[in-house]
Amino acid sequence: MVYGGAVLVLFYIIGPFFWLVSSSLQPEQNLLDREGSLFPAEWDFTAHRELLTGFLYDETSGIPYQARIFLRSMLNSLIVASGVAVLSILIGSVAAYPLSRMRFKGRNFLMFFILGTRMIPAIALAVPFFLLVKSVGMNDRLETLVIINLSLILPYVIWLLQAYYRSIPMELEDAARIDGCSRLGTLFRVILPLSLPGMV
Repeated sequence: MVYGGAVLVLFYIIGPFFWLVSSSLQPEQNLLDREGSLFPAEWDFTAHRELLTGFLYDETSGIPYQARIFLRSMLNSLIVASGVAVLSILIGSVAAYPLSRMRFKGRNFLMFFILGTRMIPAIALAVPFFLLVKSVGMNDRLETLVIINLSLILPYVIWLLQAYYRSIPMELEDAARIDGCSRLGTLFRVILPLSLPGMV
C-alpha cells in the first residue's frame, strides 16, 4: 500500500517533465491539432537538432530569437555559474574560518550582519545594482553577472561553511599547530580537506 502510494506520487512529480520531453520530440502539428501523446508513433528531432547545432533551415520560420542563440546562452550560463561557484568557495572558505575558530570582539554581530544581508529581497536590489553597474560602464558583461550573483550567494556560503568548520574537532587543528603549522597552513592542510563534503 505504501509503495503503491509512493509510485503514484512519483508519477505525479515526474509526469510533467516526461510530458515536456515527449512533446518536444513530436511534430509541431501534432501538438497544434491536439493529437500529441506521451508515446507518439512518430518522433521528430528537428527542434533539438536546430538548438544543438545552430542550424536553422529557414530564417523566416518563426523560430524565436532566443532559440537561435541557444548554444551561446548555454555557454554564457555555464561561464557565469562556474565562476560564481568557484569564487564563492574560494572566498567563502577563507572568510568562514575566522568566524568559526577565532574569538574576537564583534564576531557574533558580524556573523548575523552577513546573514542579515540576505534578508533584503533580491528584487529590491535590482534597480540599485543596475544603476551601479551602468555608472561604472560594466553593463552587458559576463563578469558583472558573476559579481552580482556572487554578492547574493556569498553570505549563505560563509554561514554554512563556518557551521561546518565548527563540526570538525578542534583537536585536529591543535595537533597541526603543535607540528608547526600556522593558522593559514592549518586551514589549507587540515580544515579544507576535511570540509570537501560540505563544499560539494
